[in-house]
Amino acid sequence: MALIPLEDEDLEFLMGPNRKQFILEDMKKSILKNHTLEEIAAKHGISKRTLNKWLMSLGEEHQELRQLCIDNMLAEATEINNAVKNFPLTRSNSK
Repeated sequence: MALIPLEDEDLEFLMGPNRKQFILEDMKKSILKNHTLEEIAAKHGISKRTLNKWLMSLGEEHQELRQLCIDNMLAEATEINNAVKNFPLTRSNSK
């Protein structure tokens, strides 16, 4: 029997408002400690997509939190890019 993936609204209903609120509060604290959305989502057993949707739905008073999350993602991408640049690759001889 195949499982049917749940939509975000169904997930919110099954989790209940208290659990969602708990996750949102933990997300706020975790982002301030430079944790990624992937790490936070995995910790709570939800998808990164759902967590990101919840983050984007927060009011304007959370704009700084969203910006910090984006800054953290950019810093992580820069670290990855620098690691790739510094990785020694052997060059093949082209004829």
